[in-house]
This record gives sequence, C-alpha cells and structure tokens, in this order.
Amino acid sequence: MNSSKYLLALFIGVPLLFYSFIVIFPLFFTIYISLTVWEGVGEPIFVGLQNYVKLFQDQMFYSSLVNNLTIFVAEIAFRLTISFFLALLIYEKIKGWQIFRNIFFLPTVMSMAIIGMMWRLILDPISGPLNEFGRYIGWSWLAQAQWLYDKYLALPTVIFVGLWRWIGFTMVIFLGGLQTLNPEFFDAAKIDGASWLKIVRHIVIPLLTPIFALNFILLWSHSMKIFDIIWVMTAKGYGPLETTSVLTTYLFVNAFRFKQFGYASAIATILLAITSVVGVIQLRFWSRRERV
Repeated sequence: MNSSKYLLALFIGVPLLFYSFIVIFPLFFTIYISLTVWEGVGEPIFVGLQNYVKLFQDQMFYSSLVNNLTIFVAEIAFRLTISFFLALLIYEKIKGWQIFRNIFFLPTVMSMAIIGMMWRLILDPISGPLNEFGRYIGWSWLAQAQWLYDKYLALPTVIFVGLWRWIGFTMVIFLGGLQTLNPEFFDAAKIDGASWLKIVRHIVIPLLTPIFALNFILLWSHSMKIFDIIWVMTAKGYGPLETTSVLTTYLFVNAFRFKQFGYASAIATILLAITSVVGVIQLRFWSRRERV
C-alpha cells in the first residue's frame, strides 16, 4: 500500500515539478522583473509600477497593439471564412480534393525562414516576379509597388503571407469537424429540398459551433503572439516607419536591443493578461451559445 502511495506521489509530483519549473517560475519571475529596472546583469532595482505607468503612456505600445488587433480582424474576416469554405469543398469530395488538401496544408509545415526568404524574393521591388509582371503588362502601380517598404503596404502584405501560410491549418480543423457530422442530417435536408447554402447555414454551422469556438481562440492567440513572420519579412520587426511592429517584436527589441528587461517584462505581462482574459471571455461566450 505504501509503495502504491509513493508511486502515485512520484507520478504526480515529477510532472508538477517540471510544470512549475518551465511555466510557473518563469511567469512569476517575469512579473517580478516587470516591477524593476534590470539590464540582464547585476541586481534588479525595484521601481514598483513605474514600468507600467511608462507603458500606458507609450504611443509605440498602442500602435503595436492596434497592429495585433488588425491582424486578428483580418484573420477572422479572411482566414476563418476562406478555410471554412475550402473545408466544405473538400468535404464534398470535389475532383482532385486530396491534391487540393495537400497543397493548401503544405505551407503550414514549411519553415518560416524558407517562407520569408521565398516571399521576400517574390516581392522584391527590383527583381521580384510580381513587379516584373507589372512592368510586362504595363501596370505602373504593380511595377512600382514597394510591398515590404511602403508604410501602407507592409502590414497588409505580411498579413497576406500569414494567411497563405495558415489557411490550410484552419481548414484541416474544420475538415476534422465536418467528418464527425452524421451524413443522415444532410441526406434528410436534401430530401426536404434544402439548398446547399441552407444546409450550411442551418445545419453545418450550428453543429460546428465548438470548432468555430476553437478556431476563434486559436486565431486570437496566434494574432497576439505573432512574431516570426513579422521579424523575418520586415526590417527586424519594425518595417517602414515602425508600421509593422506588434507587441512581441516591441517586447523583443526592448529586451535584447535596448537591454530594458524590466520594461519588456511589463509588456509581456500585459500581453499575457490581454490574451488570457479575452480568450476566457470567448470560451465562455461560445460555451453559453452551445448550451442555448
């Protein structure tokens, strides 16, 4: 009996200790550092809420947050919608559906370094094929477009590349949800004369409410934590006139370029709070809607 208790304590204690080491300790350490001035070496100097006061007066922080929210809105409007209808088409087993599924999912498994290099070559204003095509057909606006260097084009361009990369991932999640539905629902609706759009609106979407909730939370989390594509494709996270800066790149620059680890930790703490609170609200909203 005692050996069973020791074994149970071992199986529970070791994972809990590991979780505490990699999650709980860094979390509380980050919160502590956010209350200090620290350059990464030496003793942190406690300054209370000074970093947070500075943060809420920092225009760059708000600009970065707006960019995060812009990315989220774009992902809801385009990534969620397009991936849902692609999943519907593949679920209907259109001709060549397996090839289309693999093609759309392929960018998801590609390295961000490869994707960034590929799209930087495609979008190069001097030798890129997209601008060359504009010169060939005589479209000056396309030939002269500075995709990653224009303050009005940089963020939309990065958003487009992000959509291109991740639409396949969201599509597969929707496809998995569709494959769990009972085909008899669709057969009965077709017998009653329901159109394809009515089947989607009144049967598919209500039944896939948990899948939509999952994708909403994933898109929110991804939009707030996005880093690699911004850093790789623009000028190390800032882009022209800092128009592509998001919270993670602003955090990174403050920590590792300016050595302001206290200020960067304050950004990280606020980012965690925003992501967690909105994620919980979304989850509760969708759970309540599902019960109704």
